[in-house]
Amino acid sequence: MMLIPDYPRTLHLGDSGAGNSKHHCQFSEVAGHHLVVEEKVDGSHCGLFFDEQAELRVFTRNTVLEHPPRRHDFRLLDRLAHEQVNGLWEVLGDRYVLYGEWAHVTHSIYYDALPGFFLEDDIFDRERGRFLSTPRRAVLVARLPPGFCESVVVLHEGSVGAIEELHSLVGASNYKSSSWRERCSDLRAVEDSEEMEGLYIKQEDPDFVLRRLKWVRRGFLDFIVSEARASDRRGE
Repeated sequence: MMLIPDYPRTLHLGDSGAGNSKHHCQFSEVAGHHLVVEEKVDGSHCGLFFDEQAELRVFTRNTVLEHPPRRHDFRLLDRLAHEQVNGLWEVLGDRYVLYGEWAHVTHSIYYDALPGFFLEDDIFDRERGRFLSTPRRAVLVARLPPGFCESVVVLHEGSVGAIEELHSLVGASNYKSSSWRERCSDLRAVEDSEEMEGLYIKQEDPDFVLRRLKWVRRGFLDFIVSEARASDRRGE
């Protein structure tokens, strides 16, 4: 079976994360470069591609799923993709690998204003061995079957002079309404905040992604840690 491309490690930017220096990038390394800044979505990263026999394959991380998947959380994605298999083949063929966040199952942030459950965020060009830039991705995404996916929200494109400019982009999630608490069935299981998880940042040239970084909000990280401790206490 055709191998899934290794997804690049995404380094934490500046004061994001737990402070492991080898997994960090200082802002000075990207200051003044062309950056594309997206809302970071709390979903399951996954994707799809066509193999050597032109069979549609859905995967998560580095695991190709069966059709239909044994994992219940990806059965809807698998069904929706196979319903649109001809339209997907016309755009992706055996050249492109489509990536995105699958937000059908709630993790730590409850979203009630999603345009769809599959939010596209990357396309890998097998022929060139590179991930496409945001403008080149947009051309392909526009040709995908209507309603199959939307790209993640872009908050900023261009150079950034100071990390505080990035911090200022972190605000209310584009995927939460003002009444999300009334719609959430288990408020104890999710972070009690309107804010987005953080930022996903790509340094790009006109054609390809050159570097990828993330800045994760401290409150979100604190919630993840507290939930992990609570699970340990419950013996889960």
